[in-house]
Parts: sequence; C-alpha cells; structure tokens
Amino acid sequence: MQERRNSIHAIILLAVAIAILGGFAAWAASKSVDLDGKSTNGAESSVSLTVLSTFPAKIENKVTNKAIGDTFSFNWLSAGPGGFASSLGAGTSTGVGVKWTWQTSQTVYSFTGNACTNDICFNKTGGPDPVTARGPFAVPGRSLTASGVTLSNASLSSSLLAFFSPPKVLFQVTSIVGPTSGSSVGYTTAVNNTSPTTVTLDIPAYPPGCCNDVHQLNCDGSCVYYLTDPLNCGACGNQCAAGSACYDGVCVAACPAGTTLCGETCVDLLNDPLNCGACGNACGDNQICTSGACFSCRPPEGTACDNHCVNIRTDSQNCGGCGINCNDLCPSTGQGTCSQGKSCTCVPGAGGLFSPPQVGEVIEAPLCESQRIQETLVPGATFKECRNSSVLAKEVANTVAICDGGNVPGTDGLCDNGAPPSVGTYRVLLPDLTKPIQPITITPSWLQLFDASGDGLPQPGEPAGLKFYVVNAGASNLTNVLATFSCPAVDLVDDGVDLPVGIGVTNATRSYPNIPGTPGTSGDCNSPPPTFTPVGNALQFDLSVAANHPGETTHPCNLHFTGSTSGGPFTQDVPVTVGIGGQCDPTNVQGDFDGLVGLDSPMAKLVPEEDLITPFPAKAFQQGKTRPMRLKVFCGTLNLDDSLTDLPQIVGLSEATHGTIDITKINLNDEANPFDPFFKYIPQTQSWGYQTRTKGLAKGTYTIFIRIANKKIYKAGFVLN
Repeated sequence: MQERRNSIHAIILLAVAIAILGGFAAWAASKSVDLDGKSTNGAESSVSLTVLSTFPAKIENKVTNKAIGDTFSFNWLSAGPGGFASSLGAGTSTGVGVKWTWQTSQTVYSFTGNACTNDICFNKTGGPDPVTARGPFAVPGRSLTASGVTLSNASLSSSLLAFFSPPKVLFQVTSIVGPTSGSSVGYTTAVNNTSPTTVTLDIPAYPPGCCNDVHQLNCDGSCVYYLTDPLNCGACGNQCAAGSACYDGVCVAACPAGTTLCGETCVDLLNDPLNCGACGNACGDNQICTSGACFSCRPPEGTACDNHCVNIRTDSQNCGGCGINCNDLCPSTGQGTCSQGKSCTCVPGAGGLFSPPQVGEVIEAPLCESQRIQETLVPGATFKECRNSSVLAKEVANTVAICDGGNVPGTDGLCDNGAPPSVGTYRVLLPDLTKPIQPITITPSWLQLFDASGDGLPQPGEPAGLKFYVVNAGASNLTNVLATFSCPAVDLVDDGVDLPVGIGVTNATRSYPNIPGTPGTSGDCNSPPPTFTPVGNALQFDLSVAANHPGETTHPCNLHFTGSTSGGPFTQDVPVTVGIGGQCDPTNVQGDFDGLVGLDSPMAKLVPEEDLITPFPAKAFQQGKTRPMRLKVFCGTLNLDDSLTDLPQIVGLSEATHGTIDITKINLNDEANPFDPFFKYIPQTQSWGYQTRTKGLAKGTYTIFIRIANKKIYKAGFVLN
C-alpha cells in the first residue's frame, strides 16, 4: 500500500519530456490506447482517471475496450493505492469495460508511469486479433499521502461497475464512522451486493502482514511464534536441525539450564502458560503461569498479556488489548500513556526513550487493527460488522478482491471458475488511538462548492467559493466561532521536479454559527445515531486555483478554528482536502466534461448528489402538469452534443415522505416510450431536453437524480401540489 509519495511507485520522466509536454502528460485525465494492434483504427480504446467530487474526493478509474471481439485482463497498479485489476469483455464499437470508484480524504498526487510495475498492462484472453500483451501505455496514475485528516462523521465507499450489456454494479463496500454519543463514535463496514449474481469478496486484515498476538512473524500468510517455533526459529523458514530445539528464537543443541524440552521447544516450566509445571499443561483463558502453577488474572490487573496480568485501561504497552503499545504509536518521543484503555497520548519532551530496531534485530509482525473479511453475498444481500471507540477515525489503505459468481480467491489467486478476481482500492476508517475525542473535537463533514463552470469541482484557473461544514464529536458547545482557511503551495506531481502550486484564498476568515456538541446517548454503532447537523461558515471562502495547478488531484488545506467554551478560549487546526477537477480536452473529449449549465427554469439548478442542500424552484408545480428540463454539457467552451458524450440519464427519484421511487413504475417522459430515462439532444437550442410528466406522481416533495456523461450524478428538487 502506498501512503507516502514514491513508497511503491518509482516515477521516471525525463526533464526534456517535461519541458516539451508542459507537465500535461502527468496530469491528463484520459489516455487513448491501442488494444487490437491495428494501424487502421489507431488507439481505439481508452483509460481515464477522474476526480468526481470535492470532499471526500471520489476517484473514478475507467477502462474501455473497443477492440471488437477481443477480451483482456489488465493490471493498473498506479490507479490508486493497491491498484486496479480486472477483466474486459469482448470489445464493441461503442465500448465495454469496467469502472472502479473509490473515495479518500487524503492528498491525491498525480504521476504517469512507464512500466507494468507503475502503469497499465493488458493480456489478451480471447478474440480474433493476433495481439497478446499490450502496454505499458503511460496512462494517468494516482498515489496518496496522509494529510492529517481525522474524522468523526464520514462514509468512504468503493464500488465496481461493469458496463457490458446491460451495465451492473457488482458490489459496493462502505466504511462508515458516525457519532454514537458525546464521547464515542461507531465504526461500521458494510458490503452490499446490488448485482443479479452471487458475489464473493476478500478484504485482507490491516495492516498488511499483521498478526493477532505479540512475538509473531507473518510467514507467507501464516502467523508463527518465532521464539519457540522449530520450523521458523527466529526467522521465517529457519528450521532447526534434527535433535535440536528452538529457544528464544535460536536453535540450540541442548536446552539451557532451567528449561525443559517439550517436543522440539525449550520451555521454562515455571513461567510458560502452555507448559505450566509440566509439558502440555496449558493454563486456561486469562491465566498466567507463575512458579509452575496457573493463576487467574483479577481486576484491576485483570487481563493476561504475554504471561503478565495487566490493567489494559492504564498499561501503555497493552492499551485496550494485549500488545497495543502506546510507545510504538509515538515515534517522535517513544513514550505514550494509556487513557481508559481507549486511546494513547504521547508524552511531550520525552525524546531519546525510543530505540529503533537494530540491524539484524527481528521485527515482529504488527498487530491487526482490522480482521480479514471473506463473504459470499447472494443478490441483494448485505454484510455488516460494527464496533465502538472513543477516538477519531484515521483513513488507511486496503484492497478488496471480488469474484463475480465464484468463490473467494483461493491460494492460486483465482476464483473457482478459473478467472482472476477484480481487485481495487478500498479506503478503510479505523480508530486512531492517538486522537482521543476531547470535550470539543472539530472534524470536517462535507464541502459545498460554488464554481463558475457549474460541475461542482474547481478546475485549474477557475475561481470558486466554498463553505466547509464541520461537526463536533465532543459533548461541549463552541461559541463565538471564527475559522481561517488556507491552502499552502505543494508539489502534487510526482515527476522528479519540485514545482509547488497553491490555492489563493480571499475572505479567508469567516464566522461560523455556534457549533453544538454531540448529544449523549446510550446507543452503540448498531443503534440510531444521535441527531446533529453539520455547521458551515455563514459566508463563503473565495478561492482562486492556480492555472498551472494539476487537475484530477486533491489539495491539502487547513481550517484554523478559534472560539469560546465554558472553560475559556479554544483553538484547533482541522486539516482538510479539496478535490480539483481536470480540464477537458475539446480535441479529444473521450466522454469527459468540465462544465454544466442547468437545469434551466422552471426547474432548480443541478448540484452534485453529495451536497446536503438540495436546491428547489421558487414555486411549487401543479401536480399532473408536464415540466421541461433543460441542460447543457461542456468540454472547455465546446458544447457537447449526442455525438460527443453519453446521453444525460435520470437514475433516481425520491420523495421526502415515501423515499425512493422506482422510475420504471411511473410515466416520466411525455413520449412513445414512457420509461425512457435518457435526455434528447435538441439541435435548435443546442441543449439537452426532457419532458417531465408528473401525471403519475402524487403530491409531495421530490428529488431527481441525473447522471451526466455516464460519470457524475447531480440532483435537483421540485414540489408538486
């Protein structure tokens, strides 16, 4: 997994190439690729990477196959942390393919690879053309770096969509964190199979190579006690010779004085809980071995950890559980304290106490922070697991492997139908033991953007305004609130050239309404969450994105809060990120767009679906009347018609009281095909149109969802009376 720039992908771009291309190749959104190897039709297929939303940023990796009749598998290692690997069905003239979407609150960097280890490569699996392997193609790639964003109310989703015929979403996995009380948040992993076939998935434990106990090594996926295992004595695969034994990680010909040979292991019968007083005499759960006898641990030192009774509420080396060492979580000082077994606090000014591993010293496997998930989900099924914590969420990188219709990948890495699984980035929210929830703890929730192009993303060179909405995970109230917004210059292109770019901010200090604390409840993460509303700045911050800013990235920024509490003045820095869209190339549209106008009157303006605020027309509509919807889609200044972009499509309708409404059950379009969800291009007005027939709708408050260019979903509201 890649959490820092250059930690996995080696990026090589010659300076002369940078000068010639002006950096565009490093942050282009799309790349035409030649999969069939025919010179007659050139680069007929495409690979694209697009930022779809501002915060948390939603990234779309899309691979389209137009090599007619040819099927492929591919591995796009630079699509994001963990990469993206899948299969492509037989190509058609209009294209088939797959999309992987994933969300992140971290900083997204741009680069272009030039080898299969950091780019995309294809292997033909069938079809008429003689090509076999294709690539690398120097397609756009993304890496991440931690930006310090911690959360108390967020939802990060990843999903895989195959746009064969018909398109289907194979699965969606979501990592959710939300308040359950004034001092606690709930963590939930939810997996939904919305496809018509059975789907199996495998999400590995985190961090990679972790084990569930101390003094273990991960040897090819198996956790072993290297101190006593004669097959892995001191190191994976170090097998002790016949007649010898493993003692303290070293193979010995004879057991040292004071120890006894039990099988092939030298043990101290006085202090070994697995061989206490005699070989094979194992102590029970929560017992330790002392002087050759088993004793139960009792409060307050009520937990047995590494043959010691400890208080996991206060023990810095076993904080909340065995082996959770606060000292290891404080690399700058090497010393931490444990608070109620729920969080770690680093001790300031304690430098010099932490000793890094020496050369040759065994580095034990990290303890698992999340367990492996292997599930088979029938159509419509949901898997969910849940836990509570009194600390904020950190975002970490993981991957998920999916088999469409087959069992989870076996030891050979293949599904049981012989096909490779689809693998993609999965961003996980896990407790950060170094970030306990204080009486006032401000974290970002969502961003409302006002941009000139209307697509809900600021592009390089485009001015924009924004309101950042936050929540208070603590129980106390914050008053007299001011926040100062800043986005320092950083280098967001991994090309070996340090060219930092920034986002200018005017009206950088704005007032916020009072930010209430989260009300206390007795619920857990399976119970309904407390009612709270994210709070945003009263007047927008005004941004100016530099014209040379890389597109399809996210920029690290900061909100500096000040205010008053019952205990006196308050201040806190809240790291945030802002997604920056790419600039569409009018000479090579490839389904991209970077401008949206509409919906025109009498409907309300479209906003991104993730906005919490849905716009409504100034007046309600009369039930039963037909209302026109009009919009325009742009690539730069080029007005996109039906020859240049996918048709805008109605993908959802909901009513405030009755919830989701199946659009195939009602007559929306006043045409021969009443269930046609697609807009029609009107050459006379150079716009897209749809006649919204409301005869089949009851009176109520509605929200309609429209997908533009088969990429991003927008919404608008209307009222029928």
